Amino acid sequence: VCFVAHDDVWLAPVGGGRASRLTSDGAPARNPRFSPDGRRVAYTSARSGAMEVHVCTVDGGESAQLTYWGCDVTFVEGWLPDGRVLVASGARQPFVRRLRLFAVALDGAWEELPYGVASALALGPAGTAVTTPNARDHAMWKRYRGGTASQLWLRGSESGEARAHDEWTRVLPETEAGIYNPAWVGQRLCFCSDLDASLDGAPDEQGQLYSVDASGGDLRRHTAHTSADGYVRNPATDGTRVVYHARGRLYLLESL
Repeated sequence: VCFVAHDDVWLAPVGGGRASRLTSDGAPARNPRFSPDGRRVAYTSARSGAMEVHVCTVDGGESAQLTYWGCDVTFVEGWLPDGRVLVASGARQPFVRRLRLFAVALDGAWEELPYGVASALALGPAGTAVTTPNARDHAMWKRYRGGTASQLWLRGSESGEARAHDEWTRVLPETEAGIYNPAWVGQRLCFCSDLDASLDGAPDEQGQLYSVDASGGDLRRHTAHTSADGYVRNPATDGTRVVYHARGRLYLLESL
């Protein structure tokens, strides 16, 4: 698993043991993501000033800076099947919180993806999912129920595969809470949210990990964090296992 601590990217075995430092940039870093083949890690770093996309190999060596956008609101969201890095950024926008999605190649060439204003993308055999942007994740804006809460949208056919002409539908349209970090785990779409918490509820209600099926229904909750555990944040997956963090601790779910 890759993670950030002390402003650098680290690697550690999922079974536990000694962690090893992968970068030593002396600048804030965030959002590390393994490439599909496990050979590289993409992340954002402020090494050159603003948060930019960098990539390095897991066996060490110099990292390469891929973007020069000058926008601190830039996040690595994963990798695309063609080997490009999936990035959400407010670069080239009149307002930096108006994020859009980009595909960034290892040679620095980039392309804006045709999903409009969005902060995350999940591609899978059961469809395509995107979330609308929000200025903060749910752990930094607890129990927010306002009009800019991040929404989850899903596009897929009856057979499960997404097609260009399929309609987008909002997942959990009655939910006012923000939905973050969508990812496919098999035929289910997982995400984190504090949708079970309420403004007038108990203060120990936390953000949890949830999933829905490929049609956007059958909502299930997979964690039961208390106030001592903290909010479930930034879940990521290899398609089977899910890793996330809360209160500075890493957690691994072997499956949903």
